[in-house]
Amino acid sequence: MNNTLSSISSALIVAPYQLNIWFGIFLWVTGFQIHVTTRYDVICKLRQFFSIWGNQVSFTLFSLATLDRLLSTQRANRFYAYFDNYIEIVFTAICPPVAVIVLTYLLIRSVRNVIQRQIISGNNAQVATVAYRSNLEQMDSRLTSMLILQSMIVIITYIPFAAELVYTNVTQN
Repeated sequence: MNNTLSSISSALIVAPYQLNIWFGIFLWVTGFQIHVTTRYDVICKLRQFFSIWGNQVSFTLFSLATLDRLLSTQRANRFYAYFDNYIEIVFTAICPPVAVIVLTYLLIRSVRNVIQRQIISGNNAQVATVAYRSNLEQMDSRLTSMLILQSMIVIITYIPFAAELVYTNVTQN
């Protein structure tokens, strides 16, 4: 009983602050004719991202839920069980390490391209010195070794979970 009262009282304490924020934004937009979404780039970009992301995610989740309902009606012929097991294996055990490897490779390649462009542009302007080049190469070497080490740690610590998941899904009756 006391826990319920404390959660209600904390909600009542927070409510005026939230109402002030929403009311303030409402007044700012309607009363002062300051359009928040067109005046500030960050808010405009976030609104655009979340509207597109929300539409894509909602459509994808609706499609996957429909597929799940369709396949769950097919449990009599065991197709759903096989599909569910192997999809779980692919998306939970195989995709994360592959994604880590691909993203690490792309990041290393991108950093090296940026460093090469800086060295080349510095050579054209004859501003780059040997110390500047060696400093960039040293930073590239450190970043590369750090990313490779992190990727190896992530993959090595993920292998037991992935192996157990594959084993339990494949050996289920």
